[in-house]
Amino acid sequence: MKSINQLKNIIILLLLSFSFATLYAGEVTGAGFVKNIMMKKEMNLQQMLNNGHNLLLGEVTGAGLTIPLEKIKVLVTAKEAFKMSHIQRIEFKRNGGLKLINVDFFEIQGKIIEIESLKALIVKK
Repeated sequence: MKSINQLKNIIILLLLSFSFATLYAGEVTGAGFVKNIMMKKEMNLQQMLNNGHNLLLGEVTGAGLTIPLEKIKVLVTAKEAFKMSHIQRIEFKRNGGLKLINVDFFEIQGKIIEIESLKALIVKK
């Protein structure tokens, strides 16, 4: 009888563990991921969204590439977030206007940020 109760307790503990893991899994991807990266740079995602900005995830392919650079406020990579106002240099790979599709890389705070490394963008509506 004692071992059955112990087994029940173990099963309950495992179920609770899986429930919490599932509940917080979204925080390492999507908006939770961006929020955590931005917090490291003392930026507030929710405040930017409340102020009329949009979060674009994975937008360095497809339609996101056509975004004019003046609309982009924050670049987010897997490890950092960078304000566009801190850009020191933009290297273009082709002519065709000031759009993300034409950018080879950004230089910000002495770091080279290649377009392929972008995971998300914060843009003006």
